[in-house]
Amino acid sequence: MKKIFKILSSYRKKKAFNSFIKKFTNTIIISSIIFLLISFFEYIFYIKQPLRETIILLYINLFIITLSYFLVKFIIHYFSLFKYKNYLETSKEIGRRYENIQDQLVNILQINKDKNDSNKDLKNYAKESAYKKISNINLENFNKRNKIEYTKLSLIILVLI
Repeated sequence: MKKIFKILSSYRKKKAFNSFIKKFTNTIIISSIIFLLISFFEYIFYIKQPLRETIILLYINLFIITLSYFLVKFIIHYFSLFKYKNYLETSKEIGRRYENIQDQLVNILQINKDKNDSNKDLKNYAKESAYKKISNINLENFNKRNKIEYTKLSLIILVLI
């Protein structure tokens, strides 16, 4: 059962990391566009110093708050704090993506909660069967989307430098 928990935990952590990278790059892109619009507006119309300081402070605070929110959400998701994205939810998510293991993962987790010692052989067979099925599935199917997000992030950093 520990092997199944390890696979589910690994999937949840990779999903959290990928979600964080995607949101981080989108935030950087949107912030860069807003900064360029503010700069363009400043170039066309003269903005007085107090208003300019207020706009910059508002922009910086909004940017920091947004990144902080995504970082806190990432930490909660990655470490499954407050039972967010626990094993049951992760197994349901995997089941929605891969129909051949859909109910089996949820059933194994429910069997694991049952402390009744009857039918140990049947429980062990179900666990091994689910482990074999989940081992045959490539859960690391994030590669195509990851490459796009990493490319966007590296281009943004390159442009900002």
